[in-house]
Amino acid sequence: MKVLGSKPYTVTRYAAVTYTSHRPVAAVESTFTIHASVQPLSGDEVQLLGLGDRVRKTRKAYTATLLRTVDEAAEKPADEISISGTTYEVHSVETQTAVIPHYKVILMAKQI
Repeated sequence: MKVLGSKPYTVTRYAAVTYTSHRPVAAVESTFTIHASVQPLSGDEVQLLGLGDRVRKTRKAYTATLLRTVDEAAEKPADEISISGTTYEVHSVETQTAVIPHYKVILMAKQI
């Protein structure tokens, strides 16, 4: 199912970090394509972010694909989406069930 006004975007998903001789080994990555409607955050949505996050480049995306936020316990990084040359990390995912089930995803530009 596609969300109205959606375009294809590439998502990068990382497996959990593994360890060899007590040293972390880079997580294996996979990529897949989703369809999403990407939009800027409203002023109210920006105000809900933490103070440090308000200065970061942000977007929201509506998609039928469940994306993953960071899972620190399992040592799995958040999914990443490339939009117009900028890499964004999935910050939060909210399930929307009215009329057509989909997800509202808050994205933040990846900090290097």
